[in-house]
Amino acid sequence: MSVLNNITFIFITTVALSYGWGMRGTTIGGEKGAMLPGALAGVMIAIFSGSPFLLENFFFLSALGSMGMYYGGCMTYGETLALSLATRPAPNMKKGLIALYVKGFLWFAVFAEILTLGIAALTGKYFSVKEIIIMFLLMPVVMITFLFIFNRPHNKDEKIFPKIYFSITRKESWGAMFGLFTLLFIIAIVKKIPFVIEFTLVCALFGGFGWVIAQLAHVFCANYSNIFNNSFLKMFGKRAVSPWKVMECVLGAFAGLGISLGFILFQNAFNKLAVFDAVGFWSPVARYDKAFTYIFLAILAADMFHYFIKSKKIQAVAEILEFPFYAAIPTLLVFLGNKDVAQLSSFFVIYWVFVQEISFEKPNKLRHPKVFMPIFTVIGIAIITAQLYFDTVFNIPITILLYGVFYELFTLIFLLQRYNKNTSKDYDNSIKKYLFKTEVATVHIYFVICITIFTSFIFLR
Repeated sequence: MSVLNNITFIFITTVALSYGWGMRGTTIGGEKGAMLPGALAGVMIAIFSGSPFLLENFFFLSALGSMGMYYGGCMTYGETLALSLATRPAPNMKKGLIALYVKGFLWFAVFAEILTLGIAALTGKYFSVKEIIIMFLLMPVVMITFLFIFNRPHNKDEKIFPKIYFSITRKESWGAMFGLFTLLFIIAIVKKIPFVIEFTLVCALFGGFGWVIAQLAHVFCANYSNIFNNSFLKMFGKRAVSPWKVMECVLGAFAGLGISLGFILFQNAFNKLAVFDAVGFWSPVARYDKAFTYIFLAILAADMFHYFIKSKKIQAVAEILEFPFYAAIPTLLVFLGNKDVAQLSSFFVIYWVFVQEISFEKPNKLRHPKVFMPIFTVIGIAIITAQLYFDTVFNIPITILLYGVFYELFTLIFLLQRYNKNTSKDYDNSIKKYLFKTEVATVHIYFVICITIFTSFIFLR
């Protein structure tokens, strides 16, 4: 790429991931919320890869990116942040920042590994079907083993905690991510795929240092920003800037910076990796693809039952099963070249996890949930029908509109609805004061600016 293209890649990806990570914490959160910035990263790499084939089939990279970012969401970090923030002075600033570095490193390392190993698998030159299946069978075994080595025993009632512990009372699972990172890194070394190793290390370093810097910004905004007597803050009010949101957006920006820089630095290795012959993506079990796709959809449909069955046991089981349902199983199918699952994961799943959160997970966010639920469900069915029965490919501009405009528009709608529900309790009756005396205005003005930048680039390129 030319210098101008490199600068554009870095800028657009940094802006997009800053928004994506901020939006993750605004509306969905958790593992499912992390799919949005991962998908954005995949799209940006496809656009700037220089490969017409990857650009045409961007949804494979989008799917791999979204599922790769999902894995890190299994790590709790709320109490980890509190180690460097909860009081003034902080309970344990040094430990808190070290912990965030570890978790940021592992989160973005695994994202990079899933993305790049997926590309390697799709070439058909590095893995056999048997090897891919063995890899995915080993993943939970290694993760559970490392979980028990590093994150157990844990009994908060008896105050029994692991030797290396980065929270206050919550169970940790960063050991599982360490195991997954180690397994995939060893596979990349054994298979001699330089780009996987190089790209992973750059993303991991930016993820680790990015979270440390983001948390320092968080601490500053929460405890020290008032020393400047900032006229901007005085104009908007004490709650005008959310320190937590500053942390998320700074972390996302560092993620985008690391992903784009890692790609640029090792693009020659990427070009040697992403070589696809005239056949295109390797799809060794293509004759079973439709069957696997319907099984995947059946799994997603089965997952919806826990929203209607009010049982703590069912809820607990559903929470455990989300990991294979939304990450492991579709990742395996994409590694095996399943185009339908890649398209569904790139578009429908990103749409559906948003719908789940605002319509089923927390229907109290809506004023008329019984109206919105069926509408969103019908739209979801229409998306599936278009993709599977009419071979519709939602192109990059439409996909970016989903990731940006759709998420932001409906998030704002629900925020305004929340205002109407809370005028008598938490907020002044003035809509102007609700918007401009809280972080609503500053956060979403920033989101709109970011969305405008990367969406305009997509439509004008």
